[in-house]
Amino acid sequence: MKNNRLAKFLIILLALTMVVIILVAGTYAKYTSTATGTASAKVAKWSIELAGTEIATATPQTVTIDLFETILDSDLTSAEQNVAANATDHLIAPGTSGQFSLTIENKSEVDAEYTLDATVTNDDDIPIEFKVNDGAWVTSLDGLDTSSATGLNMGATDTITIQWRWAFTGAGSTNYQTNQTNTTDTALGIAARTARPEVSVEIAVVASQVD
Repeated sequence: MKNNRLAKFLIILLALTMVVIILVAGTYAKYTSTATGTASAKVAKWSIELAGTEIATATPQTVTIDLFETILDSDLTSAEQNVAANATDHLIAPGTSGQFSLTIENKSEVDAEYTLDATVTNDDDIPIEFKVNDGAWVTSLDGLDTSSATGLNMGATDTITIQWRWAFTGAGSTNYQTNQTNTTDTALGIAARTARPEVSVEIAVVASQVD
């Protein structure tokens, strides 16, 4: 009887030992691997400058176009010496001229494109002419208007040169040879005593990201 009890005890002990061995083996003798994947992205910068002013802002920007800031003689080179300087207004007269370089720079981290829309307001019929880059002398800036967008890659700059002139006589003009006379020029100068005749230029630029 004792032998049977001892045998059963040994069998139970052996079974428990096997279970412990299996559990220990399962704990310390298996392959384990862990991996963590991470991805992140940051938004590309959108930055367009017109004449040195940032226009990629939450609200439309007004940029000063200094087309008439520098008044030159009729040769478009020599400084004008025969027209008075004015602290508040740019004064033009027969025989004056000038030019301005309009720059559009893409400082974005994406490619862009832009369109231009230029408007000349000249209600007093001042006989002023304009030239865009190497184009012909015209009485408006419609040549600046773009029906299709112009591409501007990252880091690229486009420069547009605009010249203007008021010929000293109609003979020196391209567009006012017959209707610019001493009489019409003098009438504009007399009107300036009380309410200055004025010409203004507005250029609207719309820039968009290229998909």
